[in-house]
Amino acid sequence: MLERTLVILKPQAIKRGLVGLIIGRLEKVGEMIECRLITATRMQLDRHFPNSSEWLCSVGKKALQTCRDFRENPLEVYGSEELFRVGIFLREKGIDIYLAGKIIVMILEGEDIIRKVRCMIGNTLPYRADQGTIRRDFCEDPLDRKYARGAFDNLIHASGDREEADNEINVWFP
Repeated sequence: MLERTLVILKPQAIKRGLVGLIIGRLEKVGEMIECRLITATRMQLDRHFPNSSEWLCSVGKKALQTCRDFRENPLEVYGSEELFRVGIFLREKGIDIYLAGKIIVMILEGEDIIRKVRCMIGNTLPYRADQGTIRRDFCEDPLDRKYARGAFDNLIHASGDREEADNEINVWFP
């Protein structure tokens, strides 16, 4: 069964000249049916990033684990150890990353495309991503301590499931 997913190449991917290499990999697993180079707006990003307590706490929980992995103090990094507050901090940081330059938004279509793309791009945190994935292969330094400060500081985003893909596609391709 065909499905669609949204992929975003973040400003760092464009600034570092990795667009062709990344898109070349993605086209091996699905067909690109839409693609735009844009400057994101705050309004689009407010719709793109969830704002629910559940999502914010989930992001906060992962971030606190990353702090532990890097032996970073969450109070120094985020100003809090509370999951919700850390989630809010990271949501704002994610928005800032997307606003730092142009982004490429694209829709890929194919069988089982969401799972295939997620496998191809790897873990959100490059130091946890497998060799051969986009996030690991194109990361300048996977063990850079900046990754203790948030999972949004990587080159690429892809929808995590069908519901997220539908929502995100509607944000970027209304």
